[in-house]
Amino acid sequence: MTLSLPRRLLAHAGLAALSLGLIAAPSLVAAAAPKAEQRVLLVLSSQGQPEDKGKLGYDFHEFALAAEVLKANGLAFDIASPKGGAVLGEQADESAAVRAQADPALMARLQATLPIANLKSGEYAAAVVIGGKGPMFDLHSNQALQDLLGRIHDQGGVLGAVCHGPAALLNVKLANGSSLLHGRRVTGFSNAEDRRFSKGLLERFPFMLEDALRERGARYESRGLMLPLVVRDERLITGQNPLATPTMVEAVLEALGRKPAPREPGVEEATLELIELHLAGNPAGARAALAARPARYQPILMGGYGHLLSETETSPERLAIAVSLLRHAQESVPTHAGVNTALARTLVKVGQKAEAIALLKAFLDKQPSSPRARQLLTELEA
Repeated sequence: MTLSLPRRLLAHAGLAALSLGLIAAPSLVAAAAPKAEQRVLLVLSSQGQPEDKGKLGYDFHEFALAAEVLKANGLAFDIASPKGGAVLGEQADESAAVRAQADPALMARLQATLPIANLKSGEYAAAVVIGGKGPMFDLHSNQALQDLLGRIHDQGGVLGAVCHGPAALLNVKLANGSSLLHGRRVTGFSNAEDRRFSKGLLERFPFMLEDALRERGARYESRGLMLPLVVRDERLITGQNPLATPTMVEAVLEALGRKPAPREPGVEEATLELIELHLAGNPAGARAALAARPARYQPILMGGYGHLLSETETSPERLAIAVSLLRHAQESVPTHAGVNTALARTLVKVGQKAEAIALLKAFLDKQPSSPRARQLLTELEA
């Protein structure tokens, strides 16, 4: 068993848009004056099925984050899908997902989504497409959705999409016949992220999202694996990965002429702030923040990102950051076998084998029944 990222950095690697989430400088245009009756459409995939446990459907965590921001800002929203009715997404255990699951009214709406073909563009000031693997299979080829999104944009509305959600934008045409995406700045789940986090599904994908966006003439942008990015190009707003969702939705609100309500970041978002401090060479700042508000953060998530770096990076500088993150996590959860073994393996990579052996021996003095640590120690001492 390896140290895994708690589902989104962590499995769909939830890492992604901090409360301060990085927003690429927009192509600025004046935001429309807010209307009291503004309504937003949330678009979900109908692809998820019980036999795949919703893994090919929509991303429930992204949905929960988007719905939470919209509700906090007093915006009414509809939920739609290609087939209408019940939709199935991959379950998630992040803080926003848990809160959504405790809302019976919201959960009931997921059992009765509106069929996209029945919707009228004039009823919506904005449409937001939620990601997950499903959009790669059904949203990009749904003509009713392409027409609806094109009309919303033509009528002055705002379009948002996150993670794999931008797949729904690939074939959208505007009234003048041009592609919505041609020449526009966008982001979405990157090739590197798909290769890392969509293993076992890539052979089923009809295309790679990053490649397809570029082929449509979009100016694709991204950050590192599971790092937050929101790109705004006038009334087209996209987020790279799952935790970019809140910042992306807030950018949609700003494009609608609204000032987003203040928001306390969820534990996953907040922990990303600590990860960003390590990436920026300020581990002391991360330690100070965690010490000041320990309940706000998830040290295992820091360890998970450090483990991710140790498996994907080769430069001494990046591996040093991996060690920094794993050390910080190990200080907070010293009895976690996954963190300790991941730190030991990374120390070996940076030429500190003796320290790795000492670390494992100290850990096994406290946790002698850990087979992972025992096996690794045996390998290193051989």
